[in-house]
Amino acid sequence: MPHAKHQRYQRYASHARKNARPPGEARERGHEHDRHWKIPEWFQHAQFRVIQVAAQLVLGWMALGRAQRRAWLLGVPLLLLGLAATVTWGRPAPASAAPYLPKADEEVLETLPGQTASGWLRAAVEAAPREPSDVLGAVARARAELKQYQASADPRFLGRAEAALGSFWDEPKPPLPVLVLRARVRQSNHEFLPALADLDEALKQDPEDGQALLDRASILTVLGRYAAARGDCERLAGRTLPLYVAGCRAAIEGVTGSARPATAELSHALLAQRVEPEEQCWAESLLGELWTRLGDEAAAEAHFRTVLATCPGDSYGAGALADLLLDQGRNAEVTSLLSGQVRQDALLLRLTIAERELRSANFEAHHADLRQRFEEAHLRGSSVHRREEARYELTVQRAAGRALTLALENFRVQRETADVRIALEAALAAGHSESVAEVVAFAHSSGMEDPHVTRLLARFPR
Repeated sequence: MPHAKHQRYQRYASHARKNARPPGEARERGHEHDRHWKIPEWFQHAQFRVIQVAAQLVLGWMALGRAQRRAWLLGVPLLLLGLAATVTWGRPAPASAAPYLPKADEEVLETLPGQTASGWLRAAVEAAPREPSDVLGAVARARAELKQYQASADPRFLGRAEAALGSFWDEPKPPLPVLVLRARVRQSNHEFLPALADLDEALKQDPEDGQALLDRASILTVLGRYAAARGDCERLAGRTLPLYVAGCRAAIEGVTGSARPATAELSHALLAQRVEPEEQCWAESLLGELWTRLGDEAAAEAHFRTVLATCPGDSYGAGALADLLLDQGRNAEVTSLLSGQVRQDALLLRLTIAERELRSANFEAHHADLRQRFEEAHLRGSSVHRREEARYELTVQRAAGRALTLALENFRVQRETADVRIALEAALAAGHSESVAEVVAFAHSSGMEDPHVTRLLARFPR
């Protein structure tokens, strides 16, 4: 259940990196090499290749759940032997169940979208660095995996990105591109402080690195460190296109009381230049957020629908529009919007909330699936998705006390508008207003601008 906003921000950062103005010729050559890097021939130094592939597959295997590991171990030998087999991946059993063992080799556990699982495994093999010192190759493959993660919201691609970086991942001070990519993987896993440490080191090596500045501004904004985030946004001026500078500022100003001027600046920047569809979708989704902060639901909806028309597979836009519709009680429209998108946990949550309100016949099945996914996260020891789980406990399970505990744990990690909102809602539902004094103080001191948060704050003493 990855954080969709992080995906959106990273997509914007990757475009900014592509359009950034490099400070020197050496960097320009590095980018060209990165862009045109090609995989070496498969059968050179075969034994060494197999050893490297095995090491990288183990790294990816460690990031998976138990049933996925079984499928991995069953599929990889077939792949390496060149057998034409279709291997599919399964979801691990819930915490209370015994491990599930397939009854026959041909039993399908799960079908991956858009490609066969054998292709998935083949891509994992190709992700292995061909030489231990091949920094540019490792970085190119890791970027490709991150792009897949941003498109699919499948956290397995984060494990593959880590595996693609190979031994560089564990170096205390790896090369600059590895630092930035490692930070992005850590950011996606909500390891914000280690990600910041990587970006700080990257900017020591190259104070002009636009992507490092963008990613650091994103993390600082999530943590509520707005002054520091503003500083990084201002440093971008002259180093990248005006659209990215305006977007960086808008992400901060939109939650700190200046949404209207931020909307005007970003709208002007978007109209002032021709952009690729993905860049337009990023800017339109941010404009939708800004209009939501200003209480103009019709304008926000128009921007989110533009995102989905331009980028039909944009999970962030779908989730943002679903949230807007849920707030307006338009639950039937949510089910129409998200029907068939149950693979992504965040979208399944929103669909399940709408189905509960509608007393839909699909609610029980989707509820059971969602509950199992949270159980699986607990089995993996993952605490990444506290906000979504808090919302699940409050709106689906109606367990206000549990929701409040999760929301407060989440607030200690990240402090976006949605984090503040779920904490306040859970505290009111649980009857423990005093437990969110820190949340209330933060919302007031930051000048947080959001109509839902404003209405909630009115019910708490200052």
